Amino acid sequence: MLLFAVLLLGGVIGIVISMTNAREGTEVNRIWSPEHGHWHDVR
Repeated sequence: MLLFAVLLLGGVIGIVISMTNAREGTEVNRIWSPEHGHWHDVR
């Protein structure tokens, strides 16, 4: 059970790291949308 928990945690950490690295490669400009009241990412 402990081994399963460690492997699951390692998988989650790996996914988070890969998603973070994928985002760093793309340039994102943000614009404010007053109609929606939040930021939009524009690539």
